[in-house]
Amino acid sequence: MIKILPFASDDTIAQYVNDAQIFISTVDAVFELIPSAGDSGYYHYPGDDLEIIIGEEYFIEFEFGVDRVEAETVVPEKPEGLSISEDIIEIAPIIEFQDLANFRDLSQIEVTWSNPDGDYYYVVVENLEDDPEPINTLDFDFGGARRNFMIVTEPVQVDFHVVLPFDLTIWHL
Repeated sequence: MIKILPFASDDTIAQYVNDAQIFISTVDAVFELIPSAGDSGYYHYPGDDLEIIIGEEYFIEFEFGVDRVEAETVVPEKPEGLSISEDIIEIAPIIEFQDLANFRDLSQIEVTWSNPDGDYYYVVVENLEDDPEPINTLDFDFGGARRNFMIVTEPVQVDFHVVLPFDLTIWHL
């Protein structure tokens, strides 16, 4: 996802960038990403020949206006000792405001892994259903930041992440 917040601006909400030219490359090939549906700031590769391999080096670059941003990374190993406290949860639909009270009975979900070297890790929580039904049908105004049921945390040097059930229903930044 790409968002932009001008440095000298008084704005506090970043705007999604949906018209950048984004490329992922390896030593052998270059892959152009295209904007995903909607005004989301997300991009994807439409082909099936881009394979992300542990231990391989990848480069990403994009142009936005006259600016060019470049970065490189090596795909790390998956963390050892990965576990999750609940691998399936069921959340009743929120149709009326009173339905929010059902969240008092749901436990938080704890994701843990081994991190003795203090490496950086991030957690992605995503609904994998082919045709998901929204959990929250209430019409709140969250400044346009409605959740498409994906949480991507910032990379941190810890060995756990806690997902609160309410986090799965409302918005993402």
